[in-house]
Parts: sequence; structure tokens; C-alpha cells
Amino acid sequence: MVKSRVIIVDTDLNYIVPIQVKFAEEYFEKIELEVITDAEIFRNKFSKPQSANVLIIADNLYDSSLQRHNIANIYLMSEQEENERSEGINVTTIYKYTNIKSIFSQILRDNLGSTDPSIHKNASRLILVTSACGGTGKTTLALAACQCLAMIGKTALYINADYLQSFQYRLADRSPLNDLYTYTNSEDFNNGIYDSIRPLIRKEEYYYIPPFKADIMSVGLDYSIYEKLAETAKASNEYDYVIVDAVNTFDEVNAKLMKDADKVIIVTKQNPQAAFAAKRLISNINGMSSDKYILVCNDFEQTSENALLRTEFTSKFTVNEYIEHISDCDSMTINEIAKISAFQKIALLLS
Repeated sequence: MVKSRVIIVDTDLNYIVPIQVKFAEEYFEKIELEVITDAEIFRNKFSKPQSANVLIIADNLYDSSLQRHNIANIYLMSEQEENERSEGINVTTIYKYTNIKSIFSQILRDNLGSTDPSIHKNASRLILVTSACGGTGKTTLALAACQCLAMIGKTALYINADYLQSFQYRLADRSPLNDLYTYTNSEDFNNGIYDSIRPLIRKEEYYYIPPFKADIMSVGLDYSIYEKLAETAKASNEYDYVIVDAVNTFDEVNAKLMKDADKVIIVTKQNPQAAFAAKRLISNINGMSSDKYILVCNDFEQTSENALLRTEFTSKFTVNEYIEHISDCDSMTINEIAKISAFQKIALLLS
């Protein structure tokens, strides 16, 4: 069988790495994949005639001369959500951070002879969102990540792993689990935590375990309940992602969750105290340089000092993504926040 040639061109490594992995996972036996991340290499290559079934390219690298090549379909990846740019009959403009599933479906339909976008059912992935100190916007980021994943056709379960929960402030339904006491006192709960609590799970665009009415300690529960919930929810394979929003404590439970997680998002801010706390946390993590860990600077302001760039910190870690300050964040819904491209980039990094 002749393989379809697919070329991806983008200098944004944070975007291109997960999409490259996704193509490799889904279409390894059906396509010849080529990824170009250097603009000069791209220009040199396309100074000569090229032939391909699919070209996926960032809009800042595109120009109309590419249509002179023998390319069946060009997907122009735009940073702007609403872009009516028209370049030719074989050029499709797609919003870069929310339509990856659409890209795959289009390629399958046009080039691979299938309309099924899910060739393989991948195992559920466990994502831990944590921070070294409070006030970093960790919970907002975790909920927005769930929403962003839903926007690209993924199912996500949100688990708020706090002693006394207040995340419901961001939800349409803020009512707590009034009957938690009945469940926690049952033998079935102790034998199968996720199966017992599963009928109580709610859904907005994503799934979530509703807030407990009281502090877990007041009903005789240990913090390890969250570890068990995460493990058994992932094992059910009912979700593409299980996202655990952890407390700002590096204890035995969270250390194990870090070890077991497929990805760990560490949220910090740019001020000296938060940067110092992040350094302390990271110094206790083995393998921080691997792609398992994603360091996010939230609430970033260009006009303020960025302590994360101090030499004492840059030798310890690299920030993967900056989320700029949102002046009216508290009044925005999670759906509105999830439309911000920085949050969508983070969701893509989870694949």
C-alpha cells in the first residue's frame, strides 16, 4: 500500500510535539510523516518542487506560492479563532488549538479512505495539576483544561483533591453531595470507591465529582481517598483524561500521584515568593527535565519583574507556557476562559 505523505510545518514546538505524537499513534502504518520546525529549512525545502497529500502549516509561514506544488490538501493553522481568509480551493483554514480532531477526520476522509476518527482507543491518562503555593490559579487552570479537552472531543473527569472544597464557585451547579455520609459508611465504598461514587458524577462540558459538603476529615476520610479515586477512575477507562487538582502540599499521597501520573502540570506565578516555592518543589522531583512535567506561569504581566528568569531559578527549570493576566477572570465562566489560546495549548500538551 502506498502511504500518504503528510508534512507538518510549525516553529511552535509546544504545539507541534503533541500533534506529531498523535499522528504517529493514529496513522503510523498509513502515512509517511515529515515534521519541519525550522523556518529556514522549510523555505529551502519548498524552493524545490514538492509533492504531498497533506500540508499542515502555521499561517505565519504560509504564502500563496505553496499552491504551485503538487499538494492535494493544505491545512492553514490560524491563531485567530475567526479567520475567513481564503487562499484556494485546496486550502482549509482551521483554528489551531481547538480543531485537531477535525483535522484528523478531514485527513481520514480525504486521504485515508475512512471517516472514523478513532482508529485506536487509547488508555485513559492521569493528569495531576499542582502548585508549590496557594493563589496561583491552579484550580481555574485545571477546570479550563477539562473544558478545552471537551472542545476537541475528549472526555475528561475532574477530581478536586482538597480537604475543604470551593471549586464549585466556577460551576453552574454548586450544590454539594448531601448523601456523601451514606456512601462513606458503606462497605461498598471502602471496597470500590469509584464504583460507589460513580452514580453521583455530574457533567457540564466535562465530568466532575461534585464537592463534598464537609471537610473529608469530618466524615472520617483520609486524604488518600483522592489517590484511590484517581487510580480507579483511570482504571475504568471511561474517560480520555482523569485530571486531579491537588492540594499545595508535597506529601506522600501527592508524591505517589506525581509518580503515577502520565503528565504533571506545576502552576506558579512570576513573583519571587512563588518562584522560590516552585524551585523548592522541583528540587524534590526526579526527572523534571522529561516531557512528563509541564511548568506553567499563570497570571503573567509583562510590565512586572519575572523572578522565574533569575539565574538561581533558570538553572533548575524551564517555563513551558505563560498565561497572561486576565483582568476580569473572576467574572468569566470556564467556557469563556477555555477560549483563550494559552489554555488550549496546555490542553494539547497533555496528549
